[in-house]
Amino acid sequence: MVRAKAVKHPSEWLYGGHKELCGNRKRYQIIDKNKLLNILHCSDIINFREWYNNTVNELCRQKELPIEKFWSSSFAVGSSEWFKNMTLLPDSVDKYVECVNENSNTYIINPPQSVLVNLWKKFKNK
Repeated sequence: MVRAKAVKHPSEWLYGGHKELCGNRKRYQIIDKNKLLNILHCSDIINFREWYNNTVNELCRQKELPIEKFWSSSFAVGSSEWFKNMTLLPDSVDKYVECVNENSNTYIINPPQSVLVNLWKKFKNK
């Protein structure tokens, strides 16, 4: 909603997960933070929150926010190391992983719909 200019910072958007990710929502939490940390290979919530806050604040300071469609259209986005460590991804999906930015070590995965259904089932049951 920041890129849409509805708010200047994600903390202003009442319907997003920002407050919960930052530890500012104590009741009615819906994000499985343990699962998130596990999937992101992050050691603890304190390190995650520091990284998350720094990243969001830096992006919000930019006058022109980058629009990178792969964030919205990809099944997953991560570094090459992240994809190698993703034990939930079967070897058969390696052929769908592609580099979108070598400088930032950003990779995406966009498998066909038939593979996506099986991946979602795996993630959901983990």
